[in-house]
Amino acid sequence: MDNFGYREMGWPSPLQTPSQTPRSRLTSSFSSRTRDPEEFPLRSSYRHVRNIDHLEAGNEPGKAKEYLFVGPSPPAEDAPNMYHSFDVLAPDPEARLTEDMVRRALCEKALTLGAGRFFDDLECGIITADNIEEHISSAPEVVVNLTLLWAAFLAREELLPAIYEAGADIHYSDPIGLTALHIAGFSGAGRAVAYLISIGTDVDYAPKYFAPLHCAAFGNSLEVAEYLIATGASLHAVVQRAGCEDNLVHCAVRNDALECMEYFIEKGVDPAYITSGGLNALHLAAELGAQRCLAYLLKATKLSVNGVTKQRDKECTALHLAASRGYTECVELLLSEGAKANAKNYRGFTALHLAARCSSVECVEVLLRDGNADPNAEDYDKRTPLHAAISKSERSCDIIDMLVSWGAQVNKKDEYGYSPIHLAAIDGLTSCVETLIFLGADVTSKSKKRAHSVKCHSSKNA
Repeated sequence: MDNFGYREMGWPSPLQTPSQTPRSRLTSSFSSRTRDPEEFPLRSSYRHVRNIDHLEAGNEPGKAKEYLFVGPSPPAEDAPNMYHSFDVLAPDPEARLTEDMVRRALCEKALTLGAGRFFDDLECGIITADNIEEHISSAPEVVVNLTLLWAAFLAREELLPAIYEAGADIHYSDPIGLTALHIAGFSGAGRAVAYLISIGTDVDYAPKYFAPLHCAAFGNSLEVAEYLIATGASLHAVVQRAGCEDNLVHCAVRNDALECMEYFIEKGVDPAYITSGGLNALHLAAELGAQRCLAYLLKATKLSVNGVTKQRDKECTALHLAASRGYTECVELLLSEGAKANAKNYRGFTALHLAARCSSVECVEVLLRDGNADPNAEDYDKRTPLHAAISKSERSCDIIDMLVSWGAQVNKKDEYGYSPIHLAAIDGLTSCVETLIFLGADVTSKSKKRAHSVKCHSSKNA
């Protein structure tokens, strides 16, 4: 193609930095339980040795040494690792729309067609209604179609008639399934929406996942939503994506679009509707940290603050969902409306277990202070929030200290005889071990299974 006389700017591709997958706690714990006995030092200046006799022989006269000696560990299957159940899946990135997603999809397509510079000039205003015809008259059909979408995204409704007259297909969709009407609705371009409907665009057309009204919800474009409904758009359209068949209220919640959510509820869209993922609007707002929508749903609807999700047997409350992601403001809102801090989910975890595991000091403090959460609550394996707090996070020691200051039993054992210091020593978490010892952990305690022990030894040669 002739590229309309433009020379590409040569935008660099994003740097592809290889990411290293962090070693999971599950793998770390399993592998550590098959090791030979070895020392876990209290301070990084001490050497690791595999034999207690070697350590004694290495003592220098007049110098004290401190160390932890970990005996043989039981097989991994003797004590199922608790942390695989704490894995919190990230929200599906394709279940909603953001401005960045739409822009990236259009710009990447433009670059592959050699129209990147042309799109830049459209955005900068160099291309106007007076001269756009001369620039697109010789353009390929796919570029003309994409230009219609780009003009809708930029809310440049004055360009749409010329692009349409140049042969643009009003139902052409981009790689993520958005037509010009979808994009104009998302961008809040009311006059562009009115023009596109006037030339015959289907108000309920959904080439992939979303209908135009869903896009208006994502963009919190209230005036566009009102216009679409007035022209016949369905209030009961559901997102056509497996696992997140959201209604309009759910779509608004995903982007914390309060104004659109209120309007949809007033028009009769049910906030209690449950997706195949088991979430109603209240659960979704808590899971995503949509604070404005959550506050409205708690005060203006009949959704129960302690209602549980409906995904097979995996039941949990909105408080569990908010705490598991560390959304402190949402946790505060839920507690103020009567959420039960000591309610247990399908694994027996309370919100305090989950907040401790995600290393949210703020959530832990709010649950203890405002929710009267039990710091010694046990899950179905008799593990407490103090067990859950043991992790590689830089904030784990702060959480351990806070839990103990609120009455957590530092030597409480789980079903398999493991106390928190066992977990910390097994995974070589020196800072957690030192914190627990300082707070009174028993370093001579043994688990139920075999002779696993943690011993603290101090010697001094005069």
